[in-house]
Amino acid sequence: MQSPSFPLNENKRQRALRSYRLLDTPPEIDYDNITQLASYICKTPISLISLLDGERNWFKSTVGVPFTESPRSLSFCGHAIHKPEEVMIVEDARLDKRFYDNPLVEEMKAAIFYLGVPIKSEEGLPLGTLCVFDDKPRRLEDEQITAMKALAKQVESHIKSRKHTIELQNTHRKLEKTNNLLSDFAAVASHDIKLPIASIVTTADILKTKYKSVLDEDGLNRLSLIKECSFTINEYISGMLEMYTSDKGLSDDFELINLKQLLESVQKINMCEDKCQFWLPSETHVLNSNKIALTQIFTNLFTNAVKYNDKNSCIVNVNFSEDASHYKFTVTDNGPGIPEEHLGNIFKLFKTALPKDNTGKKGNGIGLSIVKKLIKKLNGRIYVSSELGKSTTFTFTIGKPTTFSN
Repeated sequence: MQSPSFPLNENKRQRALRSYRLLDTPPEIDYDNITQLASYICKTPISLISLLDGERNWFKSTVGVPFTESPRSLSFCGHAIHKPEEVMIVEDARLDKRFYDNPLVEEMKAAIFYLGVPIKSEEGLPLGTLCVFDDKPRRLEDEQITAMKALAKQVESHIKSRKHTIELQNTHRKLEKTNNLLSDFAAVASHDIKLPIASIVTTADILKTKYKSVLDEDGLNRLSLIKECSFTINEYISGMLEMYTSDKGLSDDFELINLKQLLESVQKINMCEDKCQFWLPSETHVLNSNKIALTQIFTNLFTNAVKYNDKNSCIVNVNFSEDASHYKFTVTDNGPGIPEEHLGNIFKLFKTALPKDNTGKKGNGIGLSIVKKLIKKLNGRIYVSSELGKSTTFTFTIGKPTTFSN
């Protein structure tokens, strides 16, 4: 008897086999259907899905065999995997020098005829076989061999799907862990940011009371503005924390929003109005949407327009329109524009269109990625167009409540 040798790439083959996590798993109907069909097509009493693992031949599915593994040293399939592109056929093992004195042939007389089709990994490495045995010599028709090849492809498809499912589950678990860490971080960061904001409010009140007789009207108004902006930022942080840590969709927190008031608030929070002229819609428009999400969208667009502007007179123009299903906004600035080769990447995480802003600082490439994700969650889309040296326009839509299914 010639025991099968290990392929030269055995270590790599074993790693591929274990990546599917199929060994020692319970029977599954999808695989059992295949072995039953193989036995029926070839009219053999035994059919197996075998996987070559170390020193054993383990069976994922069997017909006509009461056990789930056998020694690899006795294995027909151990020989078959040496030629993974070929079907191995032994019409009469009693006449084959490799098997004539094999206990399965000589003593048990159960493995006289054998046909094995190699089962391969996605990289083409042989994992095992789909095989049939008979206790008497046989010769199969071409149609039967073709059918066995097709069934082996089905086995490969099943194990490939299994691997992808495991990978998705692992990715899901990692994302859940990351999200939990981010939620914890957001909660701590929110708390740590809110404390100094509360101190700013208290300090503004003390200054206003203590120096009321010294400060002029403009000074008092600026202290009031500091307090007002602090409350707005505090509300914004609370909303952001809720939005990123809650399981609720953005549409669950829709409210009526005065667009002009929201845009003016964004200007104040980011001190944009002192650095740039903002041409906002003159008419009063009331939207039904997520205020926190819209605040973050406009905050990113406004701050980018200001900090990357290279003109002596910075101008940002905001237009608004709507149709039956969506609100539409355009934000145009008279900045340096965006090179055409960067237009396709500016919404990707950690990608920036320009190397530095007008203070010499390099951007982090996060803001516009967040903007696009928020707009997508609001059933909208965002586009960018630019004329180098003259202007950049961001056009985006967000869905009205009717576009969200309950």
